Formats: sequence, structure tokens, C-alpha cells
Amino acid sequence: MTIQRQCDVLRSYETFLARDPRTDLERAGWGQILAYREHLLRSALKTSTFEQCIGVLASYYHLRAQATASPSDLALYGRLKTLIRR
Repeated sequence: MTIQRQCDVLRSYETFLARDPRTDLERAGWGQILAYREHLLRSALKTSTFEQCIGVLASYYHLRAQATASPSDLALYGRLKTLIRR
């Protein structure tokens, strides 16, 4: 997946989160991730595309956890990885 496509995935996630004015990329939690997952599953994506999208989110939270030493971001990363494991 290209860097541009990865940015598109994050923008799509931000747009999804913007439906609720109290939530943004910085404040999103597991509940919002699960809602986005359901949104992706309803959009009839191929399994590989779905897994790539979730992988982009996992990478984002992993990098954020490394940069901020945030246990909650690391936990989100771990939970996201379970969504793409078979």
C-alpha cells in the first residue's frame, strides 16, 4: 500500500470520526475503532483491503504509542492487531 493510500485511509477514518463532534483522531478509543470496522465491513471491501486499512490504523497507533509512551495507544495497537489475525 502506498504512502498516499495510507494517508487516504487515515483521512477516511478522521472523516468517519467527525460524525461525532466530541471525537477526533486524538481522542478516539476502542469503541470508535469497532464502529469504523463495522463501517468498513458494510462497505463490501475485499478482505485484503479491509486488513490493509486496519493495518494502517494499527501502524498509526503503534507509532503514536512509541512517540508518546502512551499505554492506551499501545493497548489500541495490540487490539487492532487482533482484528487482522486469523
